[in-house]
Parts: sequence; structure tokens; C-alpha cells
Amino acid sequence: MIPLPRLKSVLKIVRKLSKMSSSEEVSWVTWFCGLRGNEFFCEVDEDYIQDKFNLTGLNEQVPNYRQALDMILDLEPEDELEDNPLQSDMTEQAAEMLYGLIHARYILTNRGIAQMIEKYQTGDFGHCPRVYCESQPMLPLGLSDIPGEAMVKTYCPKCIDVYTPKSSRHHHTDGAYFGTGFPHMLFMVHPEYRPKRPINQFVPRLYGFKIHSLAYQIQLQAAASFKMPLRALCEVKSSNRKNQTVQSEVRVPTTTTGAHSIGTRTQTNTTTDNNSAANCQPKANEKKKEKKDGKLKKSPQ
Repeated sequence: MIPLPRLKSVLKIVRKLSKMSSSEEVSWVTWFCGLRGNEFFCEVDEDYIQDKFNLTGLNEQVPNYRQALDMILDLEPEDELEDNPLQSDMTEQAAEMLYGLIHARYILTNRGIAQMIEKYQTGDFGHCPRVYCESQPMLPLGLSDIPGEAMVKTYCPKCIDVYTPKSSRHHHTDGAYFGTGFPHMLFMVHPEYRPKRPINQFVPRLYGFKIHSLAYQIQLQAAASFKMPLRALCEVKSSNRKNQTVQSEVRVPTTTTGAHSIGTRTQTNTTTDNNSAANCQPKANEKKKEKKDGKLKKSPQ
């Protein structure tokens, strides 16, 4: 596939050769609108381009404005421009940009709207892909009036929505060359061309029943509340498993230490018992001595 800039340069050479070979001279505007990918453009009248009032402010937006305007009007270029191919390509790009901005203004006039209506009726701008629009013809539309911000889109007046052009060759056309208000201006001037809104609307169904607008929201809330206990249950199970593994690791040393502690406890108990028995023997001897002394005291009476 030939790149677009290279294709335009090839067509430019073909245009020059056709000028030399044929008696009928092809204007730059006709040549530009006949390029592949420029089907959305209409031919701007030369009188409109020559009127300086219609070009107010464009000299500040377009580089090489004077040379670009001369190229659009098929005026003879300077010798330096013909000898310098780089400068010639820059002037060609400036001419395309200048013509696009002029075109955006021209299609808002009565003559421009009339030309675009002819292309609209023949379906040159494509048809709406929506089923219930029933192949409604569309119009070109820009999402911005500033060049370089967005490519051209197609507007369906039936469903009032914007689509990307079907053909990829229109994906490189600047949307500013058609403006953000062209379709609305066309239907303001010619309301008879505005189609009615589609009667049929798509209704989602499940097993033949209509799906309520809040059904998805309710189902989402139910799914969230159902998944939360399951997550909590899984977290509890995982924590219990971790605790069991930790306890199993701790039990082994506690059994050995426990046996040792039991042994020490028995030893301490025996020692305390022996000490308590030893402590009790002198107390018993003292009691016996007291009894004997009591008897001796009673005997002299």
C-alpha cells in the first residue's frame, strides 16, 4: 500500500503530465477533490476564494500563505519554488491546509450547502451502521475547529450520534476542514431534509422477558454481598490452618520441657516433704517433754 504523502506526490506528477498532454487544463481544486480519500470535499467556487473577506484570519494560521493561495488559484509559481522540491512539498501541504479551512467556511454558505446536499443524497459520506437507522445517509463532522486536534467523523441525523468513517482512507482527513456546526447549519437552512427519529428501539431480553434498567445494578449488589462472606470464610479457614501449623511446630519442644518440669516438680515435692517431716520431729519431742514436766509437777501434791 502506497503511503498517502507519496501517493499525492505521484498524483501531482500525473496532474502536471495531464496538463501537458491535454488541451483542457485541470484546476488544482478539481485535482485535489478527485484524490483518493478526499471524497468528502466539495469544489469551492473560485470567486469565493478570491474574495479576501472570506479568507480573513487564515494568513495567521497557514504557513506560506501567499504561495499556497497562488497554488490553489492556479497562478504561475515562482522559478525558485519549481527548482526547490522541498519548498514545493511544503507549499503543497500549506495549500491543502488552506483549502480545508476555506472549505469549512464555504460549506456554511448557501452554495456550499447545496453542493453538500447533492453528495448527501447520493450517499457519498456513507450510511449509518445502526440497524434501526436503516442505512440513513450521514454527513461529515469535525469534533474540533482547530486543525490537528481530531480527524473527521460522520454524523447520523436520525440517531443523532457520531461514528468513525468506515473507509480507512478517510481516517487521515482533518475534522477542522468541515467544522463542528456544518450538519446543524444544513438542517437549519433545509429542515425538510432532517429525518425523523427511529420508532424502533433495541430492547434487551432474556428468555423473552424485558430486562429492567435496574436489573444489572441489583445483580451487581447481590453478587458483591454474596462474595464477601465467602471471602471472609476463606480468610478464617486460612488463618486456622496457619494457627494449626504454628501449634504443631510449638508442641514438640513443650513435651520435652514438660517432662523435665514434671521431674523437677516431683523432686521439689519430695524435698519439701522431707523438710516438713524433719521440722515436725522436734515439735513432737517438745510436746512429749511438756507432758512429762506436767506430770512431775502434779505428783508432789
